[in-house]
Amino acid sequence: MHTVHLDDVSGAMWAVAQWMEPLGRAKANEIAGETLRFHAPEKKDLLKDLEGHLPKDKDPVAPLFNVIDDSDSTQGSMGQAVADLFGINFGFHGFIVNTKVKVDFDNMVEEINVKHVEAWTEICLKSDPKIINPTVQAYIDGHLLAKYSICYNGGKIKKIVGYQLKRPKLDVDGLKEIIQSFRVDGFWPNYQDTV
Repeated sequence: MHTVHLDDVSGAMWAVAQWMEPLGRAKANEIAGETLRFHAPEKKDLLKDLEGHLPKDKDPVAPLFNVIDDSDSTQGSMGQAVADLFGINFGFHGFIVNTKVKVDFDNMVEEINVKHVEAWTEICLKSDPKIINPTVQAYIDGHLLAKYSICYNGGKIKKIVGYQLKRPKLDVDGLKEIIQSFRVDGFWPNYQDTV
């Protein structure tokens, strides 16, 4: 699992644009280019009338950078940060519950969503002013709870472009700041039991 602050997403895009502008596309591809696999449906040539498109047998190349912070986040570390923020307990289930979940994963996800969506809706409706159609949702897709490993490396943009993260770590203070910005924008409830 990876995290990155929006300040670093936008800052990295700007840094790459500034890095690439004096080099030009060909030199930037030489330095940082990656092959981007694209496969159009076989029966339809969707690109045939698009001027300048590559032939079907050639994949495009473009400078590509991963932007992640230095938190080395896991489900555990993120869960603990949220638990610390709200003063709640957090932990993982043991062997018996995990075995049951493997058998009926979809039902477990549905139970989680029913519990959390109902509570979040109640909090939003108690907010002053009420949040009728919240942008931030409590619903979680089962894919996010499944055991998938993702491991990106953010070193390439640091080495080649020289980009330095403005927000290198996500912590409780960072979460509080995000929630406060959501509150200002009307996305987070003004309710006494929330941060």
